[in-house]
Amino acid sequence: MKRSSCLFASMLILTLFSLPAHAQPLADRIPQDAVAYIGWSGSESMGPGYAGSHLKAVIDASNLAQLASESIPRLLERIGKDDEDAAHVTAMIPAIGGPMWRHPSALYFGGVDVTNPDFPMPKLALLCDAGKEGKQLVAELDKLITSKGQPPFPYRAEEQDGLVVVVFGNVEISAKKKPVVPISQRKEFKAALTEVGKDPVVIAYVDVEGGVEQMDQVIATFAPAEAKQKWPAIRDAVGIATLKRLVYAGSFDGQEWSTQAFVESPEPRTGLVKALLDAPPLSEGTLKSIPKTATMAAAGHFDFGGLLGTIREMVKKIDAGASADFEQGLDEVKQAIGMDLQGDILNTLGDEWSVYSDPGVGGTGILGMTVVNRLKDAGKADKALSQLEQLLNGMMKEGTAGEKITIAFNTSKQGDLTIHYLAVPFVAPSWAIKDGNLYVGLYPQVVSGAADHVASKAPSILDNPGFAAMRKRLGGERITAISFNDLPKNAAEGYQEVLMLSRVYLGMADMFGAKTPALVLPTLAKLMPHVTPAAAVAWSDKTGWHLKQITPFPGSDILASGGMGSAMAVEQAMTAGFLLPSLSRARGAANMVKSGSNLRQIGQAMLLYANENKGKYPKTMGELLLTQDVTAEIFVNPQTKTRAPLEKTKEEQALWINKDCDYEYLGAGKNSQTGADVILAHEKFRPNSRGVNMLYGDGHVEYVLTANAQATLARQKQAEEKKGAQ
Repeated sequence: MKRSSCLFASMLILTLFSLPAHAQPLADRIPQDAVAYIGWSGSESMGPGYAGSHLKAVIDASNLAQLASESIPRLLERIGKDDEDAAHVTAMIPAIGGPMWRHPSALYFGGVDVTNPDFPMPKLALLCDAGKEGKQLVAELDKLITSKGQPPFPYRAEEQDGLVVVVFGNVEISAKKKPVVPISQRKEFKAALTEVGKDPVVIAYVDVEGGVEQMDQVIATFAPAEAKQKWPAIRDAVGIATLKRLVYAGSFDGQEWSTQAFVESPEPRTGLVKALLDAPPLSEGTLKSIPKTATMAAAGHFDFGGLLGTIREMVKKIDAGASADFEQGLDEVKQAIGMDLQGDILNTLGDEWSVYSDPGVGGTGILGMTVVNRLKDAGKADKALSQLEQLLNGMMKEGTAGEKITIAFNTSKQGDLTIHYLAVPFVAPSWAIKDGNLYVGLYPQVVSGAADHVASKAPSILDNPGFAAMRKRLGGERITAISFNDLPKNAAEGYQEVLMLSRVYLGMADMFGAKTPALVLPTLAKLMPHVTPAAAVAWSDKTGWHLKQITPFPGSDILASGGMGSAMAVEQAMTAGFLLPSLSRARGAANMVKSGSNLRQIGQAMLLYANENKGKYPKTMGELLLTQDVTAEIFVNPQTKTRAPLEKTKEEQALWINKDCDYEYLGAGKNSQTGADVILAHEKFRPNSRGVNMLYGDGHVEYVLTANAQATLARQKQAEEKKGAQ
């Protein structure tokens, strides 16, 4: 599930979003031509909102700081010891990441510089107001960027009074002076900011209008003629021209954390943008389909039929040929299922959907989730879905012909409700139609319970005081979408899952020497006073699309009970248990394969040399480096700690290959007519090695057990000595 795969990221994001704000971080240093700007304010710039927040209380009760300052550096150090190639990077992470974490930082993207058509150059800059750490930070950044030599693009790193600026490409950003007109003074930026708050902790801003202009220029300069011709049609069909700006901001709202987003797209919107952004307010009927006691719920608009219609129109405007192919595909679908996909199926579905988890319907968690759609035409929808079901049953019957099993949709009558369900183990995906609604769930019981709730006109989420309070707080009277999570009711169960999932990752880190704190997360008793309901609303108006969300603290959604978290925690723990003993073997196998690849490349280079030298192989392997397109790195067996002397001249590297590389060369005096069973080169034998890779006369490589390899080499040497004596 999402929580299992992103747990560590959630922890780190939680800490990142604890950064307090003073206006827009470094916006006065960003030029007004920024196509994209991201800023965050730094953990040492504590603002007034942070002091009394739930976030501060949770962090103070946790050991996340110790994890970041002690355990992760220990793990990075361990990685560096085990892998010399990674050591350079792992040493840089705390040296660079630490100051940028603590101090206001920003990222600038100014589009692509096409002044030189032969070498288009992205315009990028990284800024950090690092104070006393500035000089050291710019030195570390410079070292990292130039570690492999001077980069093949304009690059500049400088520091002035603690402000660090790193520039890539032709960018007029300097640590010594502010831009003539910074983005903070641009009227469009200021207008967008009023939609999400003026003092964000973290902010992301995209000038879509400017980006489209850049795209126009890039396509006009570099694209082939056909793409140049089609681009205006694509741009207009999608409706990109109606998109102006995107802005996202996160900040404190009392004790809670607030995130807001705004997509500036003035009416009239067109194309795909119109299909995705335009929506009327949610009806009360959709919200009434959700029980009062639901602990997780969401509702919104999505018109499948309308979206397909929009896509068809888009394709028609862009390319008549592609449109014909697209329509032909839809006709083939119609012939296969006996129904028109858009007219007979998708257009019967309504554009209002709700999904919820309720202890009285299916229990909390994902297995009890219920989806409800307010249908446009319940009769046509029932007929279409039943026909699709019959088609699937026929396909499954054909697919299992000759097998002693049956896979099919069955039906069950519960009073006046007909439930359709797929009769398979573990889950039984089910659907039913009643009271003008389509109900979908993973079990017939869930579908039946959801239909009973609506039929009985039981209290809905509109009667839930917590939901009503959050809806009012977020200003959601004309909302087009809403979500609600009653975290105080979900957190206890979710907490158990988070603990188990966290131990999968923390335990692995401990096994590799991180020594993580025993209590990274707070105890439940310390956490619960700072867990409050979370909600989000979205709405559209004549200016664009808006989103506003309130959560107790960033990352709190990991406490929402997902139902499958416990099972996945056990699964991942078992997987880790099985894999741990195999990690070193797996790495060894990969290195063995890489070494075999090196020998094959050596064999190919020998053949190329022979083609240029009357069929004769070189006297030494070093000659291959001097005459063929190979590097010294292929003469290193990755199963060893040998390092190729890349800093030396090619002649010096060739001498090293002949004397100290990881492969033994036996090709001297032989030619390309050598027999397929003759060994031309092999890995040097290593203590306790189970076997070695060997290169044969026909170019193939085999892995041979040490004892067999030594015996084969001894027989070959004896035969060559005997032949030489004759």
